[in-house]
Amino acid sequence: MSTLKGATEECLHSFAMAIEQLDQQCEPAACQDLQEEFDRVKVWADNLGAFAHGHSALEWRLRDLDLMRSTTFTLLHLLQKTLLES
Repeated sequence: MSTLKGATEECLHSFAMAIEQLDQQCEPAACQDLQEEFDRVKVWADNLGAFAHGHSALEWRLRDLDLMRSTTFTLLHLLQKTLLES
């Protein structure tokens, strides 16, 4: 199983690719909406410590909470899958 940091990075990369595709298709309203969601996910990741190190890292804080950890992975993968399919 990958890390939560890695899963979050993959998700953010998928967001960036989707935004780029929309921008190339000249759909400014959709691109702006997606950019706002992208910004929200980045704030979420920063607030939860997805990219933090040590004891403040999300990975560390969820180390003994298997259900929360797997649910977070599942949600990140579902979001990434949705972004890749669009």
